[in-house]
Amino acid sequence: MRRTGLPQPSGKLESASYAPQLGVLLRGLCGAAITTPDTARPLDVNDVIAMDIGLVGLPCADHDFFQDAVITVAGTNNYNGTFRVEACTTPDMIAIAAPFLAETLTATAKVRRGRAPFLSGPAQDLGGGKVALPVHGGVHALNPGETVSISGTANYDGEFVLEDGTEGAVLVIDASFTDETFDGSVVAAPQFYRHNFTLPKRQPTLCVEKFLDFEPGAAQNAYRRYNFCKVNGLSFNFGGDDELKFSFDYAVGKETPAPAPIDAAPVVLPAVVMDNIETSLFIAGVRRGDVASGSFTNTFGIEPKAAVGDRGQYSRMPEGDPDCKATLSAFLETDELQKLADNRSTIPFSLKICAATGEELTFNYPEAGLDASGAAITGKKGLMQDFTVMAFVNAGETVLTAELVNRVEAYA
Repeated sequence: MRRTGLPQPSGKLESASYAPQLGVLLRGLCGAAITTPDTARPLDVNDVIAMDIGLVGLPCADHDFFQDAVITVAGTNNYNGTFRVEACTTPDMIAIAAPFLAETLTATAKVRRGRAPFLSGPAQDLGGGKVALPVHGGVHALNPGETVSISGTANYDGEFVLEDGTEGAVLVIDASFTDETFDGSVVAAPQFYRHNFTLPKRQPTLCVEKFLDFEPGAAQNAYRRYNFCKVNGLSFNFGGDDELKFSFDYAVGKETPAPAPIDAAPVVLPAVVMDNIETSLFIAGVRRGDVASGSFTNTFGIEPKAAVGDRGQYSRMPEGDPDCKATLSAFLETDELQKLADNRSTIPFSLKICAATGEELTFNYPEAGLDASGAAITGKKGLMQDFTVMAFVNAGETVLTAELVNRVEAYA
C-alpha cells in the first residue's frame, strides 16, 4: 500500500498599499490593535516664526508630527491650507513652506493630520434630512462612511458621518438644513486613528476565503476556504517609480470547498491609495536620513504540524525563529549610522512611510543591529550608503511592531 503525507498548502496575497485594507492584513498577522483617535492640536498663542529658505514656523508644543507628514492648518489669518511638514521642524515648532506674513496666532488656530477640504459657497438642501456642503476648489479625497469634524460654521459645527453622494465638489451629511454660505475658512477635517500592532509570541490564526467563479460547478463550490492559517511572511520593496505593494505569505492548515462565504455581507472598505509617499529611517526616535530605495522582509518560520491521533489534519502551527531585516540605500547625511554599525550597537529602528493623503505607516524593530559596507559615490546621486538592519529579541517582548494611521475607526 502506498502512503502519502499530509498536504502542506500555502499561499501568498499581494496587496496594493490601500491604507484601510492594510489594517485588516496587519490584524491577521498580529491580532487586535490598540487604537486611539488622532485629534487636532492647538497651535500656541504666539508669533509665527520667520525662517530661511522660504519656510515659516508655527509654534505648537509637543505636536509629534514628523518631517513629510501631511497636515492642514485652520483658524489663522494667513496660513490656512494643507502642507507637508518640512525638515526644520522641532518638537515645539512645525515648519511649513509658505511666504512669511507676520501674525500672532490665536486660540482658534489648530493643526490637523491629513488633507482636509475647506468649505466655500452656499449649503444645499437635498431633502430627506440631507445637506450638501460645497468644497472649495471642487475637489476632495473623502469617501462616504468616513467621519469628519466641521468647525467654523454658524449651523453645522460637529462630527458627521459622510453620506452617499459625497463626491467631487460636495460633502453630504445628515443634518437639518439652515441657509448658510461659507467663506472658505471653514474646515471639514477627516478623523484619523492610530492603530498600534504588536507581533505576539503566539500569532493568531485566521480563515481566508477565495472566490472562484470560473471553475466548473462554481455554483456549488464557488468558494475555497483556508482554515487554521497564520501569516508566515511580510515583505515589500520601496523606492523608484514602482507602486508600493505588500506581500503576505500564509501557512495553511486545511483547505475546503464551500457553497457560500462565511459573511454574506462583508465590510467593503474604501480604496485610499498611499501615493506620493516619502520614506525615512529613524534610530531611537531621531530621523537619520531619507531612503532612496530598499526592501523590508520578514519571515516567521511557521510550519504546520500534526500529532498522532489528529485524524489526518494539522492541529499545531508553531512559530519558528523569525528572520526580520530591512535593506536600505540611504542618502548619507552624517556618519552616525556607520558609527552604530562599527560599534555593533543595539538600536531601536523605525521605517516611516508618509502618504500625500495623510495616511502613515511605521514599522519598528525594537531591538536591531546595523551592518554597513561603507559609503560610495554613485554619480549624480551623491554620497550613498547601503545598510542592512537585522532585528532580534533579547530583553524585549517582540521582534516587530507596526503603527498604521488612517481613517478607519476600528478593526474588529
